[in-house]
Amino acid sequence: MFGEIIVNERLKDVGKRIQQTRKEKGISQSSLAEMINISTPYLSDIENGKVSYSVTILMDITEALQVSADWLLRSDTPTTSSIQIQEAHNILSDCSPTEAESLLHLLMESKKMLRKNKKN
Repeated sequence: MFGEIIVNERLKDVGKRIQQTRKEKGISQSSLAEMINISTPYLSDIENGKVSYSVTILMDITEALQVSADWLLRSDTPTTSSIQIQEAHNILSDCSPTEAESLLHLLMESKKMLRKNKKN
């Protein structure tokens, strides 16, 4: 019972990220459903965390939305943030000071652009 509740919450979280990404990209639910060859009601159930679905459908969704499965599957938890911070550290760890400074500058500019685009 408890494990089932956790699975349902995870499906809801992934579904919300699918829906969020779809809306950000200006794709209607019916268009995405058609792109991945499923019914619109089934996609609605996926986005609302009401059904389990195959890895194949998840792959089709990631390809249609041009988003990584990693982003869809990871929830916004401190553990995920720790993983991302570690990944950034690993990228910068073998850089020269000039390379690290350049990469940090690119990261800051990318962050500004993402937030600017999110507002629009």
